[in-house]
Amino acid sequence: MKGAQCVWGGIPQFHNSYIDIQAENNMIYCEKGVRLLNCKITFVGQGNLVYLCSNCYDYCLNVRIYNNSVFFIDENNYMNGLLNVLVQEHQNIVIGKGGAFSYGINIMTADGHLIYDIQSGDRLNDSKSVFIGDHVWIGQFATILKGTIIGSGSVVGSNSLVTGKEIASNTIYGGIPANEIKRNIFWKSDCPNLFDEKKTEQYKNCNLENYIYKCHNSIDIYEIDFLLKNNVCDISEKIRFIEKLKRNKEYGRLAR
Repeated sequence: MKGAQCVWGGIPQFHNSYIDIQAENNMIYCEKGVRLLNCKITFVGQGNLVYLCSNCYDYCLNVRIYNNSVFFIDENNYMNGLLNVLVQEHQNIVIGKGGAFSYGINIMTADGHLIYDIQSGDRLNDSKSVFIGDHVWIGQFATILKGTIIGSGSVVGSNSLVTGKEIASNTIYGGIPANEIKRNIFWKSDCPNLFDEKKTEQYKNCNLENYIYKCHNSIDIYEIDFLLKNNVCDISEKIRFIEKLKRNKEYGRLAR
């Protein structure tokens, strides 16, 4: 691990993992109970915060974060393989709690290069932050691009490409590019691989009353992004801001 002086909060458990801090004024904040498995977290630029909450599962992350950005992931997210994250051009990635991430997933806030309009000379592909709500399931090899907002309780199908979409809560999206498949759904974390006929019959119906995310108590995601970019400059202030966000336990806090 390089730059260990910048690791605050609880000291994580390392298993084939390292943190590479290549510039000053960066911080990784790990709460108690963080276990890093096959992780590579690289701070390339300055003024960045990576905040990892307590987790009953191992973190399996490949993160590169550049300048004046925040990567925040709330508690108890399951990663079935390496989650690749690029936080570029002073944008942010915020992930809620209780999600499920399959293997080969990519999340990024910018394109690899700049694109301009020939007539005006204006840039066409501005970078944007990414927000993923609570209890979101993202399938294998999905790619989540800049400007995407995924509401709580939603599903993104395998091999999907989601770019700049705002996905309502309790909705399935899939395809290249991803489009809405069905609304008013909810997914459960039970895995059917070993179900016998009796178990399959048992799970044919479920009371979903407590699984529907309503947005009447939701947080203004655009306000969070604006404040992180404009009003919260010092890293210690970023931590206090994220902790305030984390303390909000309202059901539906990240609903859309």
